[in-house]
Amino acid sequence: MFFPFFYVIYAINFVVGNTLSAIAVFSFASWHTSKKSDKQYSDNHKDRFILYHLNIIKMKKFILSPILLAFVLFLSCESNNENEKFGQMSFASNYHIINCITKVSVYIDDVYIADITEPSDSILTCGINGNVTKQVIVGTHTYKVLIGNDENEACYKEVTGSVEISSNECKTFFINVREIFDNHGKITVGANYHVVNCPIKATVYIDDLLAGELTKPCDSINDCGMEGNITQQVETGLHTYKCVFYSSEADSCYNETSGSIYVDKDECKKIFIDLFDL
Repeated sequence: MFFPFFYVIYAINFVVGNTLSAIAVFSFASWHTSKKSDKQYSDNHKDRFILYHLNIIKMKKFILSPILLAFVLFLSCESNNENEKFGQMSFASNYHIINCITKVSVYIDDVYIADITEPSDSILTCGINGNVTKQVIVGTHTYKVLIGNDENEACYKEVTGSVEISSNECKTFFINVREIFDNHGKITVGANYHVVNCPIKATVYIDDLLAGELTKPCDSINDCGMEGNITQQVETGLHTYKCVFYSSEADSCYNETSGSIYVDKDECKKIFIDLFDL
């Protein structure tokens, strides 16, 4: 923004300065002509010309200095005004505490901005790496945060609101999924697949979506989150599950079991699959 106006002022300075210089030369030429016939005309006409031209230069400085000063003040005020027209909105989330969440997308004024790329347990200021920070003009803005998994509707939530942004303000938003997903329980699945005499793998599906693979056999389930089991947070309500047992070396080792189960709020529903019963 500075350079175009600078060129304009420079052009004005050039035109006005050279115009005044031309006037000086023309005026002195007229005076010089009128004095050629004058007996008092002497060699000091050069000194008069120089003095006359210096006076014109002083006039140029007197005229243009206030213009240049006003231009600099204008740029300074304009720059300050530009900075005062904006604030910032910044979003963070602790989405890592729920394993079914794969992304947290931020929208401002119904326009997609970005996904939060790093989970956090709090937000202190704008511009933290991994959060979503956006500069916006002062005024009222709406926001929408989409939380979830494209392949799991049970893990989907939406947070909306509006906020007033002041000049140079940093407004922070911490999306606490622990509070948002408060009507949830958990399903945990384990199996004693080590009792089968073949190298077996066990894959777990919840609500027809892949939840993961069992990594350690067990003889019982004491609680959610046991090492080697599959634990997933789900909304309260009825859910289906399926566990597939297979071996890449023997088709005879293939087996599967499925069913449905109701999960209450804050409940840990344990599903132990005993291969002796299959």
